[in-house]
Amino acid sequence: MRPKQRTIQKTDPIKCHFPRSVYFLLDFHLIHANLAFFVSSLVNTMKFQRMDRGAKTGLVEPSRVGAYIISHKIGAGQFAKVYLGHHHKEGYAVAVKAIDRRRSPESNVHSEVRELVRLQGHPNIVRLYDTFENSTYMCAVLEFCAGGDLKQCVDTLASERKLQSGEEKTGSSSNSAKVERRDVPTATATPPVIDEFTVRRLASQLISSMSYLSSMNVIHRDLKPENLLLTDKDVRKADLRIADLGFARAVHSQQMMTSYLGTAYYMAPERLRGDKYDFQAEVWATGLIMYEMVYGEHPFPANGVFDLSNKIHTKVLQFPRLDPEPSDALKDLLQRMIVEDPAKRITIDAAKEHETKR
Repeated sequence: MRPKQRTIQKTDPIKCHFPRSVYFLLDFHLIHANLAFFVSSLVNTMKFQRMDRGAKTGLVEPSRVGAYIISHKIGAGQFAKVYLGHHHKEGYAVAVKAIDRRRSPESNVHSEVRELVRLQGHPNIVRLYDTFENSTYMCAVLEFCAGGDLKQCVDTLASERKLQSGEEKTGSSSNSAKVERRDVPTATATPPVIDEFTVRRLASQLISSMSYLSSMNVIHRDLKPENLLLTDKDVRKADLRIADLGFARAVHSQQMMTSYLGTAYYMAPERLRGDKYDFQAEVWATGLIMYEMVYGEHPFPANGVFDLSNKIHTKVLQFPRLDPEPSDALKDLLQRMIVEDPAKRITIDAAKEHETKR
């Protein structure tokens, strides 16, 4: 015999009645929470705006955001501003990067913080101490690097070298014809912008950190001297930190990229052509940065993207004469990294091994 089916009786839904005072209290707490968030966002926004006005007039009133006392603005980019600050108890200096949500795509706002969190396992990635946000800003509290960025350092040292050697400030125009000879003699040999020992030390840190990014399947996409920070004003004592991961993206193994993001002057030839690219494009940018640390200039000075692409295709990499002359090992590594064909370009892991064996 089949078991009897239970008869399900339809009943009215349970009705719960509370005194009006309870509903009033619930509404009051919701309104209070929303109002508190709005006031907090408004206060933080006003603090940053007040510091911006103070930076223009020279009168800056320190403000506190979270556990950090912020003193004044020390830098600004397209989507973000950077402020100097310090921890109110422990006293260590920090750089507070405030990313403006109104100007930066929301994906970039969270991408930089997300990738920084993932990449904290390498000593040459800038340290991330804390994050906080409101409706206007996403803020990252970062390690403060007293030496500024690598571009400022190279430009300053290159200018000092010209003054010391008596060279004219306006350099002669570069020859666009193809040069077969590797060493291009000049009237007077000048010293390297940064001594080779320091270049090799910083280059090892850069290559090691880029190898780490490769192992984590992350492509920076905007690697350039401006995004490399120095921990000390004396470059001979400084360590290098990779920063500004706003364009960085995690990719699958063997995945090719197509997006045209970053700075054209440091893009690999395949990126300039609009071809698909992978981590080999980062090797090209790393080689250009190393070249500039030695010679103080881009190996392919150009006016515009078309001129740059044409010079990369038609010119042979040149090594101006220096005194003391860079080692053959350093020149060999640069020749392997700054190669137009990505298939013939040395890999970042091979470059790391090259530096380890020297």
